[in-house]
Amino acid sequence: MDLKQYIPFEKKEFRQHQEKAICDIIDSIEDGNRFTILNAPVGSGKSLLGYITAKYFENKGHHHTYLCTGTKILQSQYIQDFKDVKTIKGRANFQCYTEPLLDCANGMCQSHSNFHCESKPMLKEDWIFDGAPLPWDPIEIDGIKRFYGDPEFDEMFTKNMCPYWKQKINGIMSPITMLNYDYLISDLRFVQHLPHRKLLVADEAHNIEKILMRQLETSFSPSAVFRETDFMFKESVNIVDWIEQVAEVADRYKKRI
Repeated sequence: MDLKQYIPFEKKEFRQHQEKAICDIIDSIEDGNRFTILNAPVGSGKSLLGYITAKYFENKGHHHTYLCTGTKILQSQYIQDFKDVKTIKGRANFQCYTEPLLDCANGMCQSHSNFHCESKPMLKEDWIFDGAPLPWDPIEIDGIKRFYGDPEFDEMFTKNMCPYWKQKINGIMSPITMLNYDYLISDLRFVQHLPHRKLLVADEAHNIEKILMRQLETSFSPSAVFRETDFMFKESVNIVDWIEQVAEVADRYKKRI
């Protein structure tokens, strides 16, 4: 088992104990164990071991992999260290293509349900890739392999595409994809665009319970309530209007609970 070939650094050498750890992890997975846990100290190279595990199974043609971590900082660190890993981040990390003063989380497509953005690819719900719908119409492209194997076609198809969707499509098609837990859980709960994969490398796994609980919580802060009601009092001086609009906000909060 030549695992050194997957080390992405100039020096193709493991540190002490790393090679044994990665061999034990791979053996555990190949033996059919559903969960394999590595408990190792800070600085021992756990990220590298997770990456090599993903590369090993990619090379064998068995699995595509999600690498998951709890923070955007660690997510960026993975991408910096492992150049062939693609990442998927949330809308707020990208500038809106049609409204440059806004990020993609606050564009018209998010605030107006009937708004159709020309830079967003079509969602073809009946086109299935590995168990999940792909976010484009395959009739418009000459096959998935050509779409991601022909640079001229890639440029033509993605030239005016929303930057959020562009990186999401690249992440979906990559054999190794880096996500944070919040994004992965949100996608699985609400839109299910991400294909199911057989291998998940869960970095900082001791935080998973806290992250899951955060996904299930509904929190209310005075500042949030103020933002939702302040505009009402500026737009109208009629107390009946105020009461009706505050009642609408209260109703939305009830539905959230």
